[in-house]
Amino acid sequence: MDLELNEAQVNYAQAILECGIIELEPLQEWLAGLQEVPGDLGEALSEAQLVDEFELTNTLGRGIGLSVASEIELEMDAAPHPKIPRDVCVELLCIPLSDQDLSPLPIAVSNPFDDVGLQYISELVNGAELKLSLAAPSHIRAEISACYGTEEEWNEYLAEQDRHQQQEMLNEPSHLNEDSAVNESVHHPSASTDDYSADAKGRPQSIPDWSKHCPDGAERLAALESLIRGG
Repeated sequence: MDLELNEAQVNYAQAILECGIIELEPLQEWLAGLQEVPGDLGEALSEAQLVDEFELTNTLGRGIGLSVASEIELEMDAAPHPKIPRDVCVELLCIPLSDQDLSPLPIAVSNPFDDVGLQYISELVNGAELKLSLAAPSHIRAEISACYGTEEEWNEYLAEQDRHQQQEMLNEPSHLNEDSAVNESVHHPSASTDDYSADAKGRPQSIPDWSKHCPDGAERLAALESLIRGG
């Protein structure tokens, strides 16, 4: 089956091949048997038992010169940043390592090659630089749940915040409600389907499709496709 990889996945696949983490032939066979492209290649490869996720993370970190955050370090430093929602952490498989407005902001990621996704996170934290470290996918997911709660708990939290905000607006004088509505529209614009639309891979509407913003994406996709198909 022909699969459509985005640029972040192409770069990741090229890196793990160059670092000798996996050979081309088993990668070819695995990709050929997939029905859809996984969100995170490293996580999917470890779930398929083609690589050990901890060996993958450590070897990739050494190969590209990026530090690796251990499970203990994540447990100590991971925090729910108020400007980085849970769904962003789940989609991009990352976890902030501080809840403060720092620049650079330390953050642990599974795929450090997702330039557009990382740029999106930077914009969420007012353009701050990001200090990246690698972490095993399972450790990141565990800390997302520990910091933000489960998906159900997070949705309940958001619903409670909405109810609290609505109650506060009802308790304000009418003229203050109008001012608040104006300020809300200026400082907290809501994402609409016109701004960010979900694509065929089911990306959340809150996250832009980075494949549309990569000027050299087509060339990189073609390069990896040629590598995978031609050996």
